[in-house]
Amino acid sequence: MTAPWGNRSQKIGWVNNVPYDWYDPETQKWRNTVLHFVQGVETWTDTAVDHQSTWTWGSEKPFTRANVLERCNRMARHLWDIEEHMLVEKHLGYEYKHLYSRDWNAM
Repeated sequence: MTAPWGNRSQKIGWVNNVPYDWYDPETQKWRNTVLHFVQGVETWTDTAVDHQSTWTWGSEKPFTRANVLERCNRMARHLWDIEEHMLVEKHLGYEYKHLYSRDWNAM
């Protein structure tokens, strides 16, 4: 599927119903589920320089022609931005750490 996204051109493909098995050390049993994956290749030109970006995301819900653009461009990109900002704050800027406590004053 090809679609525009802002000043970018996207080529998006997906595959559903990929079986996935893993060993759960907590229960000491093998578990299984079904996953769904989408991959996009974006191209755009910025100040006369051509760029290309490739991304892949996984989901527990299947992708369809009707939902893939909404889920990738509106939902997953937003979550990715949140993760990127946290990365900067934790490792490249303020060096924040994850806090854990059951007592608010202790944190």
